[in-house]
Amino acid sequence: MTDHYDALETRDPRPARPSCSPLSPTCCARLRLLVSRDSETDVMTLQAESAFPSEALRNEVTATLRAVTKLGGTVELTSRGSLPRIAAE
Repeated sequence: MTDHYDALETRDPRPARPSCSPLSPTCCARLRLLVSRDSETDVMTLQAESAFPSEALRNEVTATLRAVTKLGGTVELTSRGSLPRIAAE
């Protein structure tokens, strides 16, 4: 019989990365779309909070952004809680 204490010590303490779509609340909690102008060019940046930021997730979100908007843009993954909350009036 395995001792309960021993079983707890062998478990991986890191949370497992959920399988999810790029823009689901599980992967990206809060999104912020910024549009600016650089000379004569519009620049779109999507900031996304994620508990599991990675290059693969950034690439997935970038592809989804292009598919949804039909425009290119930059994606910045940030840690959860880093984007300001903006209350709707």
